[in-house]
Amino acid sequence: MLTVSLTSVPCRFPGVGAVLESLLAQQGVSAVMLWIPRAYRRFPGWDGTPPPVPEGVSLMTGCLDAGPATKLLPALRQRVAGPILYCDDDAIYGPGWASGFLAARQAHPGAAIAASSFCVSPLGLTPRAAPGPRVAQGFAGVLVNADMFGPLPEAPCDACHSVDDIWLSAHLAAARVDIVEAPNLRALVDPFGADVAALQDAGVPGVSRKTANLDCAQKLRWQLGVWAPETGRA
Repeated sequence: MLTVSLTSVPCRFPGVGAVLESLLAQQGVSAVMLWIPRAYRRFPGWDGTPPPVPEGVSLMTGCLDAGPATKLLPALRQRVAGPILYCDDDAIYGPGWASGFLAARQAHPGAAIAASSFCVSPLGLTPRAAPGPRVAQGFAGVLVNADMFGPLPEAPCDACHSVDDIWLSAHLAAARVDIVEAPNLRALVDPFGADVAALQDAGVPGVSRKTANLDCAQKLRWQLGVWAPETGRA
């Protein structure tokens, strides 16, 4: 079984149906779960009406808003069995995308597979050895299993609320799970226009995305003991 897990926000509800259709069409996908929290921190005026979804999608409502990490955290708490492929709600996923992750998993058992990632070095961290540990970027898809993660809080702290990629990747590093990139899969992801994808660059109020990334990474480095040469952990 392969479960695709994602969340959405009210400003993207009009386009999420097409995204979900592209996920339902993926070979090898057994379930598509769309998580909609009971309330949003970033959208306090939302009236509580979830988006319409295509037949075959499990609309999961009422969870806690964990920011962008809502795409995965509720699935982990429910201990969804088998591989979980989490992704964003602002792109169309082309044929072969999901099955490509499964093929990459066969080549790298025990690793998290990301279609796109980056080294932690730009975050002001010094990896133990080149090329260094990586941050998995959820926008193009990341394949994990629930048992790859240790105990997680209900939601990221305020410093990490908007930067789920760094927060989730740090917890994988804490559990000594490698992140392996399968870059050929990135080409199968077709993002929507810049107006819809603008949340990709958003930080928290008064803080740029770059600053949010740096603050979160430094906090997790000391909190979890990852991404630092003296810990001996990558």
